[in-house]
Amino acid sequence: MGWINSLLEKKVAAHKAAELQSFVASLRTLTDSEMAELVAYATHTRHLVERLGVDLLVPNDIYITHPALLPELIKKVNTFQTQGNVIAATSMMVWTHTIRATTPPDLKQLGCAMWQELARGFAGATMAAGSIALRTGQELDTRGAGKVPFSLDG
Repeated sequence: MGWINSLLEKKVAAHKAAELQSFVASLRTLTDSEMAELVAYATHTRHLVERLGVDLLVPNDIYITHPALLPELIKKVNTFQTQGNVIAATSMMVWTHTIRATTPPDLKQLGCAMWQELARGFAGATMAAGSIALRTGQELDTRGAGKVPFSLDG
């Protein structure tokens, strides 16, 4: 039975790696201003999750401290995608991939690559949030928009 579990774990890890590679590839297609908007939304999402007592900047601990969080975030991604809310789904995907990149260890390099891409939007995140507020009326909390999660800072 051990070999079946091992095979299954390898398949799951390969699937997660493929999803993360695809996500990083899609981030590479974004302009710097689009990336700044994504970082603004992702930072706002991080602050919303912080209100639940979860520090997404320390993703290594989440599997232990909040084991139900990742499945819940994935559900929200699927809901946002179904609703056609691409920016909300994408900002949530930043955090699902961040958490996933902490286990297994071979995903860490992809997680670092994701955050290297996101870094293109750090400097413009506050200005992007202002633009978003003017367009939509939604105020985004972008405090700490340049922070990279522990262990994924390259």
